[in-house]
Amino acid sequence: MNEYKEKEWLEQKYWEEGLSTYKISSICSTCPSQIFRWLQKHGIKTRSRSEAEMGKRNHMHDKTGERNPFYGKHHSQEAIKKMSEAVREWYEEHPNAQKGKNNPMYGKKRSEEAKRKTSQSLKGRIFTKQHRERQSEAAKRNWENPEYRDVIIKALFRKPNRQEEVLINLIRKHNLPYLSTARLSYRL
Repeated sequence: MNEYKEKEWLEQKYWEEGLSTYKISSICSTCPSQIFRWLQKHGIKTRSRSEAEMGKRNHMHDKTGERNPFYGKHHSQEAIKKMSEAVREWYEEHPNAQKGKNNPMYGKKRSEEAKRKTSQSLKGRIFTKQHRERQSEAAKRNWENPEYRDVIIKALFRKPNRQEEVLINLIRKHNLPYLSTARLSYRL
């Protein structure tokens, strides 16, 4: 049984069926190192340790859709509230869990395509009246907090503000003449 010497067969077992070198070797009555050597001979890319182990420790691996034991069921409002409280408590106990170096996006930049897709998906959204009312209530609650109010007021007096920065950048980019005023310089 030297099936492992055929590239297509070995590739199918290793990548498509996701079998390990140990499982393939037991099918072929040989040792795992022999299978590994043939993977290299055929130029078949080997899985990383994390790829090879993926799903093994997760008892729900590959239980999607109808195979999921919770398929078609729903959590009760009480259960949802309990889970929400548990998550809130966990984040209160671990405030830096997703901050700085602990954040999976730390040090990464979003690609221009990802930015464009996000921008497109957010354009033209129509918020329901209920949603707008909730946003308004949240803004009013925030405004009652003196610290929040101070931050917003400071931002309003920041010079140059964002609109002015855009204008300044356009003036510089196109090398336009400007005249200085109290808040902004305009070339003539």
